[in-house]
Amino acid sequence: MDKIILNGNVAVDAKGVKEGDTVLVATTASGDKVACPLTSIKAGDQVAVVKLQNGDKMAVKVLNKVCVKITDAFSRIASPAGETFNLGTFTFTWDGVSKVYILKSCQSEPVIGIYADDLLTASTSKGKVSCDYGGVWSKNPMELSSILNPGDNNINVTVTDLYGGVIGTPSLFIVQYSD
Repeated sequence: MDKIILNGNVAVDAKGVKEGDTVLVATTASGDKVACPLTSIKAGDQVAVVKLQNGDKMAVKVLNKVCVKITDAFSRIASPAGETFNLGTFTFTWDGVSKVYILKSCQSEPVIGIYADDLLTASTSKGKVSCDYGGVWSKNPMELSSILNPGDNNINVTVTDLYGGVIGTPSLFIVQYSD
């Protein structure tokens, strides 16, 4: 276990807490002092106040998932072969910090694979990201954070048939995910 050394309410050295971080000091049931970094809590954030067994109180940031539906699941014959189907343009407000993914549901975590038949592309005024899912092969979700600006973003999402035959996706959502 790493040792936490405090100078007032500033951490000097601790795993997960960088030197100079402002921290909340909590005392565990065994009497140990624990430093919780406050760098992730900013003015205006929604917090829950947790009362510890020893009576101390600790603020914990409440994480809200922001979720925008892109499409219901669909699969059909591509017409013509090589067709690009525009799933739409979606306004998404990004906090500038959390990671943003295309996922199969608002409750999904970014470790659960998605698929498209075939090429899924998301674009904004800042750039685009694409992934060739090659039919029904499940791959990692597509992360959109690199093409977003803090605040409102217009995200256009398309699916393109690359191999002839079928075009489609499962239900897809744009999800802001905080660890």
